[in-house]
Amino acid sequence: MENITIYTNRIKGLVLFLGSCAFVAIGLWLVIMPEKFDSGYSSVFIKVAGIISVLFFGFCGIMALRIIIFKKIALLINQNGILINSGTKGTTIRWNDINDFREVKIRSTKFIAIDVKEPQYYIDQEPNNFKKKLMQFNLNNYGSPYAISSGTYTINHHDLLDILNRALGQNSTHTTLS
Repeated sequence: MENITIYTNRIKGLVLFLGSCAFVAIGLWLVIMPEKFDSGYSSVFIKVAGIISVLFFGFCGIMALRIIIFKKIALLINQNGILINSGTKGTTIRWNDINDFREVKIRSTKFIAIDVKEPQYYIDQEPNNFKKKLMQFNLNNYGSPYAISSGTYTINHHDLLDILNRALGQNSTHTTLS
């Protein structure tokens, strides 16, 4: 099997960055001029909301800027399995650990759940406590610790699901049990 490399989408990163900048600007406006908002809330509440907006959307903007600046591999599909690059550490899921790929829909957003044979093993291997809790949440709610969205990838959802299913079909007959 040939390697299939899927990158993050810089155009979507730019849109995320511009949206984040708009919300940071609104947050700054709330902090600097809370008296302009005659909404029945105290000026302290409005300032706190502005500070939270600046911090949250500022962080989102930095993450989006990283997508724009660095051409990053999001997924690498090869004969060994799938390498999911999230943050600073990638996770490899071997083909013989994968049962199936299925579509999960949360409101209007589609995710691809990777059904693995021993989900708790993958959760226990994760050193980051936040990611570990997120994986446990995914397992409890969607039946899999891994739910990937093609929202920031250079490929659409249906094509990614098709590639993953074909790769699983090719590699499930060639893998050996360890």
